[in-house]
Amino acid sequence: MLDASNGKRVGLVPGQQLLAWADDDALIAWRCDPERCDPGKGEFRNQLVLVSLDGKSLTPLSGFRKADLHYSGRWTPVFSRR
Repeated sequence: MLDASNGKRVGLVPGQQLLAWADDDALIAWRCDPERCDPGKGEFRNQLVLVSLDGKSLTPLSGFRKADLHYSGRWTPVFSRR
Protein backbone atom coordinates (compact mmCIF):
# COMPACT_ATOMS: atom_id res chain seq x y z
CA MET A 1 0.00 0.00 0.00
CA LEU A 2 1.32 3.42 -0.93
CA ASP A 3 0.70 6.79 0.69
CA ALA A 4 -1.08 8.86 -1.99
CA SER A 5 0.53 12.09 -0.77
CA ASN A 6 4.15 10.99 -1.19
CA GLY A 7 4.16 7.61 -2.99
CA LYS A 8 6.00 5.84 -0.15
CA ARG A 9 5.07 2.32 0.98
CA VAL A 10 3.10 2.44 4.23
CA GLY A 11 2.02 -1.18 4.45
CA LEU A 12 2.01 -4.59 2.85
CA VAL A 13 -1.28 -6.46 2.86
CA PRO A 14 -1.98 -9.94 1.53
CA GLY A 15 -4.07 -9.71 -1.59
CA GLN A 16 -3.94 -10.11 -5.32
CA GLN A 17 -5.77 -6.85 -6.00
CA LEU A 18 -7.00 -4.20 -3.56
CA LEU A 19 -10.56 -3.19 -4.49
CA ALA A 20 -12.19 -0.88 -1.94
CA TRP A 21 -11.96 0.61 1.51
CA ALA A 22 -14.22 -1.14 4.03
CA ASP A 23 -13.53 1.36 6.82
CA ASP A 24 -10.57 3.31 8.23
CA ASP A 25 -8.73 0.12 9.20
CA ALA A 26 -9.55 -2.45 6.51
CA LEU A 27 -9.69 -3.06 2.77
CA ILE A 28 -11.60 -5.45 0.54
CA ALA A 29 -9.30 -7.36 -1.80
CA TRP A 30 -9.13 -10.32 -4.16
CA ARG A 31 -6.98 -13.11 -2.79
CA CYS A 32 -5.67 -15.96 -4.88
CA ASP A 33 -6.21 -19.47 -3.44
CA PRO A 34 -2.93 -19.97 -1.52
CA GLU A 35 -2.96 -23.72 -2.21
CA ARG A 36 -3.28 -23.28 -5.98
CA CYS A 37 -1.83 -19.87 -6.77
CA ASP A 38 1.61 -20.11 -8.29
CA PRO A 39 3.03 -17.26 -10.37
CA GLY A 40 1.20 -17.39 -13.70
CA LYS A 41 -1.17 -20.19 -12.61
CA GLY A 42 -4.44 -20.24 -10.71
CA GLU A 43 -4.87 -16.48 -10.50
CA PHE A 44 -8.52 -16.77 -11.52
CA ARG A 45 -9.36 -19.03 -8.53
CA ASN A 46 -9.77 -16.16 -6.11
CA GLN A 47 -12.04 -14.95 -3.35
CA LEU A 48 -13.02 -11.66 -1.74
CA VAL A 49 -11.40 -11.00 1.64
CA LEU A 50 -11.49 -8.28 4.26
CA VAL A 51 -7.91 -7.51 5.26
CA SER A 52 -6.63 -5.23 8.01
CA LEU A 53 -4.13 -2.52 7.10
CA ASP A 54 -1.43 -4.20 9.15
CA GLY A 55 -2.05 -7.47 7.24
CA LYS A 56 -2.53 -9.46 10.46
CA SER A 57 -6.28 -10.04 10.10
CA LEU A 58 -7.84 -11.63 7.03
CA THR A 59 -11.54 -12.57 6.86
CA PRO A 60 -12.98 -14.41 3.83
CA LEU A 61 -16.07 -12.66 2.42
CA SER A 62 -16.82 -15.20 -0.31
CA GLY A 63 -15.90 -18.65 -1.46
CA PHE A 64 -13.38 -19.15 -4.26
CA ARG A 65 -14.54 -18.41 -7.80
CA LYS A 66 -14.05 -21.11 -10.41
CA ALA A 67 -10.61 -20.80 -12.02
CA ASP A 68 -11.93 -20.21 -15.52
CA LEU A 69 -12.11 -16.69 -16.89
CA HIS A 70 -14.90 -17.65 -19.32
CA TYR A 71 -17.07 -19.65 -16.85
CA SER A 72 -20.72 -18.61 -17.40
CA GLY A 73 -21.43 -18.54 -13.64
CA ARG A 74 -18.57 -16.16 -12.90
CA TRP A 75 -19.57 -13.10 -10.87
CA THR A 76 -18.07 -9.67 -10.33
CA PRO A 77 -18.41 -7.70 -7.08
CA VAL A 78 -20.13 -4.32 -7.13
CA PHE A 79 -19.35 -1.71 -4.48
CA SER A 80 -21.23 1.43 -3.49
CA ARG A 81 -20.70 4.35 -1.16
CA ARG A 82 -22.17 4.05 2.27
